Amino acid sequence: LSQDLRLGFEYYLTDVLSLRLGAHHFNSDTDAAKYYSAGLGFQRTDFFMGYPVTYYLDYTFVSWNDAPAGMADYTHQIGLTAKF
Repeated sequence: LSQDLRLGFEYYLTDVLSLRLGAHHFNSDTDAAKYYSAGLGFQRTDFFMGYPVTYYLDYTFVSWNDAPAGMADYTHQIGLTAKF
């Protein structure tokens, strides 16, 4: 039975911009895949032929305590999503 914690917080700075913070298994004595993350999210809704289309652009910076083999101690991730 694992009791490792994962926490995440999101705060909207404006209607379209959010700030995120996270921690993955930060309390574990055995799990090597511990990391902390910080990121920004941006969303915008436009209309295409009368239908709403929402775009999401996400950026995350991840700092690993003990990075998995072949990975750097710090990584950057970018995501783009469209919802229609």
